[in-house]
Order: sequence, then C-alpha cells, then structure tokens
Amino acid sequence: MKYKADVVDGENAIFALHMDKKKIFVAALVIFTILLSSFSFYFYQVIFTPNFLVEQENRYLFIPTGSTFEDVQRIVYDEKIVNDPISFGMLSKFMDYDKLVKPGKYVLEANSNNITVIRKLRAGDQVPVRGYFYQCTVSGRGCRKNHCEYRIESAGFP
Repeated sequence: MKYKADVVDGENAIFALHMDKKKIFVAALVIFTILLSSFSFYFYQVIFTPNFLVEQENRYLFIPTGSTFEDVQRIVYDEKIVNDPISFGMLSKFMDYDKLVKPGKYVLEANSNNITVIRKLRAGDQVPVRGYFYQCTVSGRGCRKNHCEYRIESAGFP
C-alpha cells in the first residue's frame, strides 16, 4: 500500500502524511463518541428504567433463610416479578448484592427500577412484623395484651 507521502515529493509529502493522521484521528474520535453514547444510554436504561412489577400491583418478596443470590434470581423470575433478569443480575453483581443476600419479607413497589430494589434488598429494609405478647398472672386474675412492632430475622427463633 502506498501512502500519499510516497507519491508526493518534497514539502507536500509531510503535509499529506499529516492529513492521513488527522483523518484517522477524526474517524477514531467519531467511533469512540458513538460507542460511548451507546453504552451510556444502555447503562442508563439498566439502572433507571422500571424493571420490577411493570404494569402490576405492589407485591411481597419472601427470601428464605439460607438463600443464595441464585435463589433470589430464580424467585423473582419464577414469580414474574422482574422483566429483565440479565440486567438485574449484572447490576446486582456490580453492587455486590450477590454476596450480601439477607432473608426476609420485602415489599416491592410497582414499576420499581433495578437500583431501588437492589438498595432495598442490600439494606435489609424489610416489612415490620407485628407481635402480640400476653401477660397473664399466675392466679389468672388478669390478662392484658401488649402490641409492638419488631423487625426480627428468622435466625432469632429456635
């Protein structure tokens, strides 16, 4: 392959070679800009586009004790909670949720995006559990009910 510098003599040879480098640089810059904008748009969609319970009502997600990240992925896919499990899995691994799975009962709101759900699951932001305790005396003369709300993991029970 002949370069313009081979064809043109003298001072024009340097100018022609400089023009080739400039064209290559401009072409590379255009390709880089197109790729950057495409990937930016894709990652924006992965993070901020609704992916959970799209066109559905709010639902509960129960993650059993001892569940792994693969179990959570299977649960949300089997119960038709997530639309795009690949984007959920990719962002979960990027945010290290695959190592921080916490069991419990979670409320998932309709039209939630990946980052909102992953933050909720990572933080362990579960539904409060209502507990009732009855205090009765030995003689049986009185019994009163105390009402409290607790957030208790199933590991706390025998």
